[in-house]
Amino acid sequence: MIELIIPPIIIIILIGFLIVLISRAMRQAEEQDLYIEKSLPTKKPSRFKSYTDQATQKIRTIKDKTEKLAQKRRITAAVEEARTNKYHEKKMQQDFATDEDTQRQRMSRMGEIILNYHRETDNGGERSTNNPAEAHLIQAVENDPQNPDGYERLGDFYMEKQNFEDARECYKYVLRLDPRHRRAQEAMKNLDRVLG
Repeated sequence: MIELIIPPIIIIILIGFLIVLISRAMRQAEEQDLYIEKSLPTKKPSRFKSYTDQATQKIRTIKDKTEKLAQKRRITAAVEEARTNKYHEKKMQQDFATDEDTQRQRMSRMGEIILNYHRETDNGGERSTNNPAEAHLIQAVENDPQNPDGYERLGDFYMEKQNFEDARECYKYVLRLDPRHRRAQEAMKNLDRVLG
């Protein structure tokens, strides 16, 4: 029976001895680490780190200034665009409706087209029988003289009939009522090329 008890006792004694040795080794390692830490000089901030901090700060400053400059440029561009648009708007108003005499002349020319149509109709001219579309368009212009679409359709009609002078007057009147009317602007450019 002793033979059975002795091996476990020996194993327990060996385990205890190992524990004591390991704990001593750990204490020595801790003491040695403390000694190493005490013997090392304390770290001072290096010059390299201070240079990198200064460089980082300067980069941030430059980035901020660049963003502010870009914002100023965007604002300046927007102001310039607004001024340009205002100038063009004013120019178009001057071109198409500056002075009362010019307006009267344009109105009288448009009135002349309508009056000529009515004269020819009253005299039994060909327009009343052969062009019911023209009669309808002129009637629409007379009923709603402030509607640029009526003048545009009448101008289109005259363009088809190759009556360029009357078409030009119709498109001018469209632009007088709506200076930004794209189609009438293009038609006027084309008519200016044709009529010289």
